[in-house]
Amino acid sequence: MKSKIEAQFQKLDARRSNKLLRARDCARLTVPTLFPREGFTESMDLPDVFSSMAARGVMSLASRIVSAMYPLNQQPFFTFEPDMKFIPEGADINDMLASLSRLDKKIMNKLSHTNLRQELFVLMQHLIVLGDALFEIQDDYSFRVHRLDHFVVQRYPDGRIKKIILREWVDPEAIPDEWYAPLEEAGMKYEEDNDADYNSFQTSINGMNNAPSRNHKPFYTYVEWEPERNVWECKKEYCGVIVDEGEFTICPYIPQSWSRIAGEDYGRSLVEEHIGDIRTLEALTKSLVEAAMANSEHRIGIDPNGITEVDDLLDSQNGDFVAARQADVFSIQLLRQIDLGPMAAIRQDIQASLGKVFLLASAMQRDAERVTATEIRAMAQELDQSLGGIFSGIAQSIQIPIVKRTVILMSKDKLIDPQIVRLIQDDGILSLKVRTGLEALNREIESSLLATWASMTMNNQALANYIDQYGFLIRMTTAMGLESAGLVKTPQQLQAEQQQAAEQSMQAMMAQQMVSSVGNIAEAGAQASVDASVEAQQMQ
Repeated sequence: MKSKIEAQFQKLDARRSNKLLRARDCARLTVPTLFPREGFTESMDLPDVFSSMAARGVMSLASRIVSAMYPLNQQPFFTFEPDMKFIPEGADINDMLASLSRLDKKIMNKLSHTNLRQELFVLMQHLIVLGDALFEIQDDYSFRVHRLDHFVVQRYPDGRIKKIILREWVDPEAIPDEWYAPLEEAGMKYEEDNDADYNSFQTSINGMNNAPSRNHKPFYTYVEWEPERNVWECKKEYCGVIVDEGEFTICPYIPQSWSRIAGEDYGRSLVEEHIGDIRTLEALTKSLVEAAMANSEHRIGIDPNGITEVDDLLDSQNGDFVAARQADVFSIQLLRQIDLGPMAAIRQDIQASLGKVFLLASAMQRDAERVTATEIRAMAQELDQSLGGIFSGIAQSIQIPIVKRTVILMSKDKLIDPQIVRLIQDDGILSLKVRTGLEALNREIESSLLATWASMTMNNQALANYIDQYGFLIRMTTAMGLESAGLVKTPQQLQAEQQQAAEQSMQAMMAQQMVSSVGNIAEAGAQASVDASVEAQQMQ
């Protein structure tokens, strides 16, 4: 008997059968390894693709998007900014900005030691080719991408996610230890043989067709939005038994679409939008290859009624004498060579058109170890303009949950103050701003604007009293991605140094006064002694 979660999965899976067919067709013409045919195993062969241009375009575009989302210079792609409506007027926020900058770097340093960049690249490939993928943020700071046929989603009419069901296959010998207790309560016991109770659990015929082996059993993760409490309810089921459940404020499972269609649960891919050109390019390339091979086909014919023997020709070497007649030997090939020019011209036009779609024609980013921030920002702007804002939408919907979920995990591990989690909520005083798309590397723009502002105002003596020089230094240091601690003195440090200098000056003055007083006393004593001596001589 099927479980309720499995029944819901199969019900939603049946609705998107045409979507899976279209996705497999797109993968077959571009990158077949992304989504092979149903029932595919490692021992089977993938279809041969004659044109690799679409695959190169997918890889190039995915790499460009990831480079703009996750810059190679390891600078934070996000920043926490205080909501000024919660800040009292006239309050000094310079120390707060410096602390938030340190928080940005701490979180980014944690992310830089994960597999985030690799999985983002895989995610972008799936979105470009298939149109949909499920991105998972795990509790150990690792990330995973789940293929389209491994999950189903259900959306509200306005496009918000209502329900997510993820199906994975787990070998009974590899189940986590914490699953044993709920499974034993359900009456299942695992033995080291093929007659284990786990193997008695039967799933549907359709489901088993996708299993890696007959021993693997389905493991479902069911996530549903609870609007009354504003939380995500999560249940994990193995062999029909709930082995874990809980709630999330930030869902670790993120369904992502390349281009979502209103009223549909799934989106469309970039490849699907240009499938006509890609299919035509594949057909033309195949025809060109076959025609070129036909033109190059060449055989040597021998007149069977002639005196020339085939064995004599085969046994001879270059320069040998052979008993033969010229009319007996002739060349066999096409009487009329196939004209490849028209097909090659059409193919070149389609390649140029697809090159613009996948941004292959642009060379904004140099092939070098060090790529400047200006180049990355220009590349992000080009992505935004050419893809109609799709890139920025994808970046926002992926990066904000990544950062918020990482903050929650770091607070649980006591790597940051747990109060940060409350401050970044929707009603908190901190807002999370992602610097991607047209705002990519906005700190460099900010530092340039600050330098221009300083050159216009600092030299004006009339404005000197209105400028907070400490605040300017903090803003400039933060905008350049540097740590202000150790570079910029705080007002407290400056005040302590001034007080210490004043005390030292006072001590020096007191010492000088003491020396002067002693000198005056000594001089007065000496003068008194001289006067007494003179007076004594006069009396004699």
